[in-house]
Amino acid sequence: MCFSIYIPSQIAFQVMNESVFVWRIFHKNMDICIPFMPFAQQATINASFRLMTKRSDFSNIIATLDSVASQHTTKLDWYDKKR
Repeated sequence: MCFSIYIPSQIAFQVMNESVFVWRIFHKNMDICIPFMPFAQQATINASFRLMTKRSDFSNIIATLDSVASQHTTKLDWYDKKR
């Protein structure tokens, strides 16, 4: 009985950890890119982050921020390159 409760709660905890990780990494890299972007682009990227529903949405955000960073010889750290 206890085992059946443990598995769903463990999965929920792992999902929560991953979402916190993604949030932290996004905001860290966004903060690095902000000086190089006009306000409209910042707002668009932030809106895309808030509206994402799939991993591919996040991959598009990563590509956009990587593009901005590379134009200014800045390297971003995403930790997980499995996009």
